[in-house]
Amino acid sequence: MKSGNLLVILLFLLISCDTFLTPKKTSEEFLEEELKTINWNDVDTYPLFPNCDESDSKEQQKKCFESTLHRHINTHIQNEELISNKAVYDTLLINIEISGNSEVTISGIEGDSLTFAIFPELREHLYKSIKTLPKTEPALKRGVPVKTAFILPLILKSE
Repeated sequence: MKSGNLLVILLFLLISCDTFLTPKKTSEEFLEEELKTINWNDVDTYPLFPNCDESDSKEQQKKCFESTLHRHINTHIQNEELISNKAVYDTLLINIEISGNSEVTISGIEGDSLTFAIFPELREHLYKSIKTLPKTEPALKRGVPVKTAFILPLILKSE
């Protein structure tokens, strides 16, 4: 009887040892779990122009980036002296992309077709303004340069 109980206890201990072992994960499984935890819609640092400080908070970096971009485009457009015989009030939505290697491009411009009929060269001027931007540092995600996209509203007002 005692040997039967001892045999059951030994058998129980041998079976239960597996529950204390932690399962080993392959590197692929670990990578999959890690990728699920990353918020891909947010960056660690925003793209930075030379006048922006990388030690600022993310919100300040974003404001600096957007205001520098806005100021540059506005200055460029104002220097072109677009002339109209009609009053124009429109908001353009400029889709801007910054690649991981710092290339800034316009992927699209949305606005009223009447605005583009009045100012047919407007699109060309916007593309030129982006080409004359100062060098920007790309956004970073976990220390790696990543592509980012922004929609920049630009208000056009002529009298």
